[in-house]
Amino acid sequence: MEFVDFAEYVADYGTESLENLDQHFKPILSHCDPCKFPFNYITRLETFYTDARWIIESKLNVSANVISSVNVINKSKDPAALIKDYYFSQLKPDVIERILSIYKLDMETFGYTFNKTTLTAGGWEKETSLT
Repeated sequence: MEFVDFAEYVADYGTESLENLDQHFKPILSHCDPCKFPFNYITRLETFYTDARWIIESKLNVSANVISSVNVINKSKDPAALIKDYYFSQLKPDVIERILSIYKLDMETFGYTFNKTTLTAGGWEKETSLT
């Protein structure tokens, strides 16, 4: 399935009702409300390796050498450029608008941004310290 088709599917069915979407495509807050649970840490996929290593070493006092580094983001190109150039530049403005409305609360809660004019995504640029 091409990204454009996937995005249109999510926009069409998710805007109508989140219940229509497969659980893998629903906003994270529809599965888990971080305000209702006493989480010690909330990590991001973009910094997961660094975050997990810090938790294991400083909180569990265990060597994190057993963790292998996984390239979750294509390091050869800036993630914002990938999102703009390969994904959102292919979408119609109304699809972008509907996608953003579906994930708006997730984006606000977890500090992600998206500029509809420039198609620029962000929010992961600064690694946050877990201390």
